[in-house]
Amino acid sequence: MLPGMDGFEVLEKIRSIDEEVGIIVLTARGEVENKIRGLKKGADDYVPKPFHLDELLARVEAIARRVRKTDEIKVGQLLFHIDSKTLVFPDGSMTILSERESRLLYYLCINQGRVVNREELLKEVWGDSEYISKNVVDVYVKYLRDKLREHAHLIRTIRGVGYVLNA
Repeated sequence: MLPGMDGFEVLEKIRSIDEEVGIIVLTARGEVENKIRGLKKGADDYVPKPFHLDELLARVEAIARRVRKTDEIKVGQLLFHIDSKTLVFPDGSMTILSERESRLLYYLCINQGRVVNREELLKEVWGDSEYISKNVVDVYVKYLRDKLREHAHLIRTIRGVGYVLNA
């Protein structure tokens, strides 16, 4: 119901340019035939209106995890190479992160702008966190900030809650 071309044509054009990009179709056309057509033309998901915003966000996050094309993430003015666990600074200098520091930074990156509490970080970065002190998160955030040097301000402490990456 777009002017000039319909959503299915837009979908085909996007897929002809980029087969990897994540696509969620949000539409008033919720009939099964349209869902099948959209998915066959390359949509990763097809969500008819009305939809709950939290559900849409969860679907976006799921697709973003699956279609991440690169092994690098821009963190402010820095470049974080995920596979090599390397931070590249604007002046070209580099620093290598430990496995935990890398996993911590990655998790903060994929949740950029959202406050992540210590319990969630323990679970996602350390896995089985039953016997690990929550203080270990604070220790590793300090390690990470030290390696971020003058960019340490990108990780903000939300007192009594957790941390947020504002890059």
